[in-house]
Amino acid sequence: MTEERGNGPGRRARRLLRRVREADERRGNRRDLRSRRASEAQRSIAEALLSERSGSGGAEIPRDEWGVPLDDRHVRSELTVEGAGALRRVLSGPRRSDFTRPFRRKRDWIFLGVAVLMLPVLLYYLASDRLTSWSDPSVPIEGEGTAEPLWAASAEDTFVFDETVGDRDYPSRFEETAAVWPAGDTVVRADRAGVTSYAAADGEVLWHTDPGGEGLCTAAGDAAAGGVGVVVVEREGGDGTDSRGCDTVLGIDLSTGERLWKKEIPELAEVRGDNVQVRVRAWSAGGQAVVSWGPLLAGFDAAGGETPWTATELPGPDGTCPAGSHEIMPRGDGEAVLLGFCGSEGERPFTGLLDTATGEVSEQRALPVGTEKDGSDTLRLVAADPVVVYTSPTSSMFDGSRQNDELLVAADGDWTRIAAWGEAGVGAEKKEWGLDHRDGRFTVVGGVLYAETAGTSENRIAAFDLDRGEPLWDRRVEDHFVRVVGADGDRVLAVARTGRGDADEEDNVDPWRTRILALPTDGEGPAELVADDLPAVPWLDDSPVWLHTFGDRYVVGPTPDSLGSGAVPPLFAAG
Repeated sequence: MTEERGNGPGRRARRLLRRVREADERRGNRRDLRSRRASEAQRSIAEALLSERSGSGGAEIPRDEWGVPLDDRHVRSELTVEGAGALRRVLSGPRRSDFTRPFRRKRDWIFLGVAVLMLPVLLYYLASDRLTSWSDPSVPIEGEGTAEPLWAASAEDTFVFDETVGDRDYPSRFEETAAVWPAGDTVVRADRAGVTSYAAADGEVLWHTDPGGEGLCTAAGDAAAGGVGVVVVEREGGDGTDSRGCDTVLGIDLSTGERLWKKEIPELAEVRGDNVQVRVRAWSAGGQAVVSWGPLLAGFDAAGGETPWTATELPGPDGTCPAGSHEIMPRGDGEAVLLGFCGSEGERPFTGLLDTATGEVSEQRALPVGTEKDGSDTLRLVAADPVVVYTSPTSSMFDGSRQNDELLVAADGDWTRIAAWGEAGVGAEKKEWGLDHRDGRFTVVGGVLYAETAGTSENRIAAFDLDRGEPLWDRRVEDHFVRVVGADGDRVLAVARTGRGDADEEDNVDPWRTRILALPTDGEGPAELVADDLPAVPWLDDSPVWLHTFGDRYVVGPTPDSLGSGAVPPLFAAG
């Protein structure tokens, strides 16, 4: 069968090819037409601009007030505004594709999954923060400060450790020695460099006493009866670390700076043991003073310097305690509470009542089983009336738990145990706290013990009922590190540091400064701002501080910075 002419596949293919060619030719003609029109427009615009700029040939192009040619032929239609497309999309509003685009790729689904998983964590932290603010509110501070800064002693008057002098590039505990004593209308400060008296009214230096030798090793925290300051001096040539070199005791008249007496301790030559190399301490109780060199105790008459007794073995509950060590806290009337250990390793701790005039010990009482030094990392006598001992098994361990910390209160024939730790906060903000037994100055008023917790930028104040044997309350002072320094009626006085860093730091708008606060003894209500804008003490969280009142004046005495990291006045006052 033959294919009909004009209707076969070949004919149809040729016809289709011819149509394609004709279509391409028409499209080419249109492109050529557009190209010719654009070229002509560009040529006319260029000629017009050339004639306009040259000022000759051709007529001027009429324009409107904005300089746009009135004749559309002179407008360059090829010009576009950069970003016009993006602006048009913004003005047109959201489109459906804007919401579906993030879910078109697998990678976007992974990101979405991570965000969904992290959302509960974020909500957990946010909820913890909000619930903590509700369940553990900070103590509000009210008032503008009734006392204003009055004066500050020169920082040059205080001792600063110099690592370029001598063989040591680190300070010993001797360089941290400090004591502040009120004496009439003056305040006397002792440190490694000596003893200096200041007028409480204006800070004028009244006198300075150089102790001689290598400087002070330690000083009694309180003045003895009759206004006598008792200090211990390191002999010439001492290395600054071995307390057996601290063999001279001085009594200084705090009203004149006169040396009332000087006493050397020959018994130190016979003292052995490691404890004596690291600790020498002094206390005043009434008209007596007691100095401890490890196992050696010596009593002094504060007025004349006589030494009525020395001892290396004080009787414990079950007999003598060879090679022991001791801690003393005055209780008044020439008596002092004694915390003793039977043995160089802190075995068999006990408390007793020491007669500072005769050296006799009575009312010995062994501490509960488990509080030996090998079972407790820390034992510290923190109150004398009633007798209170702080014990902590892990307080020196880095970030160790404080859940076994206790206050042991002497009761009738036994010890009352009070948990000396707590928790605050909710969820992620929940934190454990323990008392600052190293540098805190525990205060007892009306059978209630007040103390601050350990911390850095912020800490808490806690109160414990010693009669009932239970914690009363604990409160935090937001953005303040607080040191309890005493009580005034129904107020607990505290020295606090606030701020965000050193004033020399660049762009620091809230530098450190010192405040004096008065907190209610019942833990309810706000704290009163007594004084503000006092000189900063950057190391307040790592050292004790003293505060003495002279009428309506407050004098603050920080511990010297043994590392020499900053110049801080040795005393400053507000009133």
